[in-house]
Amino acid sequence: MVNNERLRDISEQDLAQLGADDLAYVRPIILEKETLFAVTSADGRQIAIAEDFETAVLAAHENSFYTVSVH
Repeated sequence: MVNNERLRDISEQDLAQLGADDLAYVRPIILEKETLFAVTSADGRQIAIAEDFETAVLAAHENSFYTVSVH
C-alpha cells in the first residue's frame, strides 16, 4: 500500500531516483542524419541505441528494464 502523504513530501532528488534501476523509455534520436532509437533509464542514463523501436524495446527487456511510455 502506498502512503499518499509520504509521496507528496518526496524530494526532487528522491523522485529522480524512483525507478532508475527498473524503468526505461525509448525515444527517437537523430544521429548522423539517421533516425535511431535510444533506450534511456529513468534517471537519464543511455542504455542502448537501436535501429528500430522494436529492437530498442527488446534491448531494454533483455537488460531487465520495464519500458514505459512518456507523453
